[in-house]
Amino acid sequence: MANESKKILIVEDEQSLLKTMEFTLQSAGFEVVSASEGESAVGMVKDNKPDLVLLDIILPKKSGIDVLKELKADGRVQHIPVVMLNNLSDEKSISEAIGVGERGYFVKSDMTLDDLVVKVKEILPGS
Repeated sequence: MANESKKILIVEDEQSLLKTMEFTLQSAGFEVVSASEGESAVGMVKDNKPDLVLLDIILPKKSGIDVLKELKADGRVQHIPVVMLNNLSDEKSISEAIGVGERGYFVKSDMTLDDLVVKVKEILPGS
């Protein structure tokens, strides 16, 4: 499968959603690693160098926006695309994430797993 070399880091604290997203993306042929809180997510990005990060905004220990800011400030990983995930559809959350440099934004309650796979394939050429 073409996707096998593409690694995705999912950062999500809701375990049932995390497991569902992992299964869906692995079934689509992607390698998946995960974190359930923001503080460890930063280290995982730096250690694993994923091709894409799916990042929840509201996380324990460090918010997704703070994680995104830290990643975009680090020249070693700032090129890695980030798609924000959240249950908030308010303009403030969306515009703050976009201002920091994310590559997409999903409202989790409106997102289907098919939508997620399509978005990942759009962002990762050759997948």
